[in-house]
Order: sequence, then structure tokens, then C-alpha cells
Amino acid sequence: PDPALLIATCVAVGSLARHADARSALVQAGVVEPLLALLSHEEVPLKANALWVLGILAVDPAVRTLLLTIENALQRIVSLLDSADPKLRQSAVQLVMLIGETPDGWQSFLEVSGFKGLAALLQSNSPQAQAKAAVSLHYRLQQQPSLATEIFESNGILPLIALLEAGEELQDPVLSVIAVLSSDPNRMDAIIEFGGVSALVKAMGSKNPRIQLNAICTVTNLLSK
Repeated sequence: PDPALLIATCVAVGSLARHADARSALVQAGVVEPLLALLSHEEVPLKANALWVLGILAVDPAVRTLLLTIENALQRIVSLLDSADPKLRQSAVQLVMLIGETPDGWQSFLEVSGFKGLAALLQSNSPQAQAKAAVSLHYRLQQQPSLATEIFESNGILPLIALLEAGEELQDPVLSVIAVLSSDPNRMDAIIEFGGVSALVKAMGSKNPRIQLNAICTVTNLLSK
């Protein structure tokens, strides 16, 4: 079909989906799977419109649950987190965060995406997504210390250091991650190389005791090398 026609159809469906009764009828009619199929289309505007409609439908918790049960649905959404198109990336972030609100939704996302998905959220424009990704990353590092190797080898330390300049709500979980990473003597150079020291020194003066403690622990680790 003509992509322009499909885009126009998405716009029409999205407008209808803003109304609860119509949204329910659309889902019952089976609109979700065709929309998911469009996420693999080569036309970026078409993918963006399909994702936009899915985001509107996912206001309904039942749709979020449905997305977890359809084969490869979450994989298709997650694949757009590293799209070259910023609007497409942001829409994917918003939908992932909605899905993460469902029981088992966040765990399913982690299983599908791994560190790559968390890194994409850390680099998003959503403070909520960034904070949740940092908290999850800290927990996973505690459970799986070998994840540190993947973080450093993929330059995943970069978005973490960048977030040290953010507000305290983000600094808190991000510093928890960096403090754990700084305990590896073979990886400390990356924190210094990518400019983490100046931000850490600033964080040592925070009035938040957790931020202050993690900053001090990290600097101490770096100095002890």
C-alpha cells in the first residue's frame, strides 16, 4: 500500500483512539498487530505514526498487557530506541515506559533489551526514563558484576557521566552506578578520561548524603589506583 495512505489511516485511527469507547473497539477489531507490523516499515514517518497510535492505545493498561503477549511486539518497539530519528526514539521511550508500568512489563523490557536498552533510556530526554534506567542498572550490577565489562566496552559510561551534571534526582541513582563501576581498578581510567572527575568533585559538596557518600567513595577509588 501507498505509505501516504497508511500514514493517513494511522492519523485517523489515532484520532479515534483518543476516545475510550473507540479505543476499546479498535483493539477488539485487531488493530494492534497491523500497527506493530508497520514498525518494521522502511518509511520513518510511517513508523513514527504507527508508534504514535500504539502510544495512544497503550493508555489502556489492557493494551500494555496485550503488547507483552504478542510475539516479538516488545522487540519491535525496543529496536526503535536507537533509531536515528529523535522523534521516533522519544516515542519509543514513552511507550516502553508505559509498558514498564504493567506487572512484569519492566522485567520483560530488561530481558529483551539488556544493557543496550538501558543505555538508550539513559540518553533519552526523559528524566523519568533516565532515573529508572539508572536504578535498574545499579540493581543489575549488584546481581551481575560482569555487566561492568559490557558497560565499559560499549562506552556506556559516557551517558552516565553526562548525567552527573543533572539535578539531584538523577545524580542519586547515577552516582550509585558509577561508585560500583569505580571499584574495578582496570576500568577507572575511563571515568577519568571521559571527564567524570570535575562532576564528582562538585557532587561531593551535595547536601544529599547519598550523593555525597557515593561521590566520595568514587573519588577515593580513583585516587587509590
